[in-house]
Amino acid sequence: IDMMTEHIFSVTRHRPSDHNSVVAVVFPVVHEGILTAGPAQDLPDVDTLGHVSKILLYVKQDVQQPPPCEISGGESDAHISGQAWRYTQEAELEVARPDASDGAHSPHVRSTPIEGVSVVRHTDVQAGRSYDAIRIASLAPGSVLFVEVESSAPVAAAVQHLSTCKSVYSCSQSDALDAATTTLVTQAVAKLDLVALNYVMFRCEHEEESTPYAGGAAYTVPSSGPMLYCGLQGIIPLLEEIQRNNDLAHPLCDNLRQGDWYFEYMLARLDRKERTRGLVAPLQKMLTQLSVLPRSVVPVWTSRVLLWLWDLLQQQVVARMSAFSTGGALRRALCVSSLHYYGFNAESSAHDTETAATDINGEQQANAFSDCSVSAGLPHFSHGWMRTWGRDTFIAMRGLFLVTGRHAEAKQVIIDFARTLRHGLIPNLYDNGRNPRYNCRDAAWWFLQSVQDYAAFATEGAAVLQTPVKRLFMRGLRVAPDATGNHVATLGEIVQDILQAHVVGIEFREWNAGPQIDDKMTSAGFDVRVTFDQETGFVHGGNAHNCGTWMDKMGESRLANNYGVPATPRDGADVEIIGLLKSAVRWLAQLSASGEHSYSGVTLDNGDILTFKDWNARLAASFERHFWVPEDPSEDAQFNIDPALVHRRGIYKDTVGATAAYADYQLRPNFCVAMVVAPELFTPEHAVTALTQANSLLLGGLGMRTLDPGDWNYRPTYVNGLDNTDYNTSKGFNYHNGPEWLWPTGYFLRALWIFDPSEDRRIEIQSILARFEKHLTTSAWRGLPELCNENGSHCPDSCPTQAWSCSCALDALYDLEQTSPDSMSLPSER
Repeated sequence: IDMMTEHIFSVTRHRPSDHNSVVAVVFPVVHEGILTAGPAQDLPDVDTLGHVSKILLYVKQDVQQPPPCEISGGESDAHISGQAWRYTQEAELEVARPDASDGAHSPHVRSTPIEGVSVVRHTDVQAGRSYDAIRIASLAPGSVLFVEVESSAPVAAAVQHLSTCKSVYSCSQSDALDAATTTLVTQAVAKLDLVALNYVMFRCEHEEESTPYAGGAAYTVPSSGPMLYCGLQGIIPLLEEIQRNNDLAHPLCDNLRQGDWYFEYMLARLDRKERTRGLVAPLQKMLTQLSVLPRSVVPVWTSRVLLWLWDLLQQQVVARMSAFSTGGALRRALCVSSLHYYGFNAESSAHDTETAATDINGEQQANAFSDCSVSAGLPHFSHGWMRTWGRDTFIAMRGLFLVTGRHAEAKQVIIDFARTLRHGLIPNLYDNGRNPRYNCRDAAWWFLQSVQDYAAFATEGAAVLQTPVKRLFMRGLRVAPDATGNHVATLGEIVQDILQAHVVGIEFREWNAGPQIDDKMTSAGFDVRVTFDQETGFVHGGNAHNCGTWMDKMGESRLANNYGVPATPRDGADVEIIGLLKSAVRWLAQLSASGEHSYSGVTLDNGDILTFKDWNARLAASFERHFWVPEDPSEDAQFNIDPALVHRRGIYKDTVGATAAYADYQLRPNFCVAMVVAPELFTPEHAVTALTQANSLLLGGLGMRTLDPGDWNYRPTYVNGLDNTDYNTSKGFNYHNGPEWLWPTGYFLRALWIFDPSEDRRIEIQSILARFEKHLTTSAWRGLPELCNENGSHCPDSCPTQAWSCSCALDALYDLEQTSPDSMSLPSER
């Protein structure tokens, strides 16, 4: 359908059997003013797919005999009634074909049996093609014109070729494999690995701008703006929108009609990378067929071809991933979305290029990922020192890489970060290993969990601990980095160094402390300190001047007087860190007992040995007593609590030993992490009670509220750009004090399934996950956002597609679909 004027439109219907078509031009009378305005003059030409052969029908108002004014049939609730009109009509009128000599010049105009209607033959001698356009000099209101069009030979051939672009993503596996042997494009796509697919399908503008070649900007559609992605996902949402709204007046359609610039952009971009260059020639052959068609129909066929290609690429993503990815629509959508976050970006990589990674089958892939790195989210964390974050990477590790079967990539990322270990910590800001920043307390524990998860998923298991690691820094603290990388350790020694450093204590001042690395933090915030409580087995860390966990918002408003103040310091023993610690110690105790880890424990600062087995037991004995807030106040004496600070009961504390003592008792979703990685810490009855509280108080529209709505600090709407005198919200100070973050939802759902693996609970979890599916299929970013505002409302300042949001949803879906209620049991060892 094409709107020729405000009131006149044309419709082209294609006949698949012979590729001929019928074009209808309609001038409806929708109000009386159209009649008084009279015939429309000099309408835009209607381009066709071929050559006009016949006027099938022409109906127009008989102006010689004015129509009656009465309503035909009277008013009726059952029928649409209107005024009666007198028409004249003509049908089956042949249109003379041009002589052979007429092809020497273009355009060539010939008349038809209908007055005011002519046919214009456009001939491109060099291209060897021609097509007709219908030219209407005058059209009366109420007129309808139907024209038969025969396809020219080149157009018929092009249409025949393009008609093979049927969706293979919705076909059965056998259909898809059969289709893969029939076209060169399908065969070329089948050779693409996941890193190449990331490049073909996604990559935002900032990722492209960081590459060494010129012309990295996203394609810009005049009157619409730049596409979100440089890959195919940039145009796909626009095509879907055009189809959904039947909007051939969209600026993209106009751009496609005017020239082949988008195709040229796409092919030139693919040609820049060796891994995608093999797709250029077959794709160019297919896209060349579009240039044969009349420009008016190029948008329609572009949509058909590119949507087919998009389906084909998605199928290849699924084929390259684990068997898990071949399930339902949500599973496939999340697996495709997971592709966003790992791809070409050498400036953010710190690979040891001499060490070969191994793939799922144990085959060496030397330097396969030497120019790749992990993005925390797009577009906010797309390049440079902001691209890769230690904490984010390892929270996302299991879902992005292990659940999807990308074990080689997972191992490479683990080894890359292991190289940067310093002070017993994994860096928060990675920055290519050149200027890593060690200002977070939790990344090391998420790293250890990822090593454990890798051993559980990959065929080599705990043997990964024998992998050599060329450290970038000396083992001792407070030393300069050794850029030669000559300090070789095994991954098992790296793991041991983390635990050993924490039990003897960590204390240092950040390197280059000051405004050059953080212009908001006060001087005391650069002091990093971690201590070990031998009685409980807990590690404590942080201070009131910094924020060492994922809730890391630092105040930015001088107007509101929160500049340099951490909104959520969470100093002390954080509940999720204690859970991750317990998980690591439990695993190492098992490996030590089986002889798979060279160490049996750690050496305390007094010289005593604390075995992993004893440390594990100490943590188990301490956790409930220090973290549980009982429902019944009469039980308070059994637990380490201050009743005067209790705001809500039947919950687990967020921290133990915070400088601001009330913060220990704030209800946040972090305890769900501990429940998943170390469920044996929790008394099941208490766990169910706490999860019930979280379900009613913290679960939002898509994410988890980061603070109890009953807390006086609760502010659910995050606006980072608003600078006013409100201390609690100015410059986004409430980042983690109410807004609904998505990644904790995955841990909440997994915890629900661990402690209540019933069929009713399965249905509930599936219904919550279904919310993610709706967002994934409607978001132009094809991802899950970092966070939402109150009750799932859109947050403009949120990163629109975040790695750990996607990953933790995949984790929850994997756990739900890989286990049955009968197979669920809690680890017995405490």
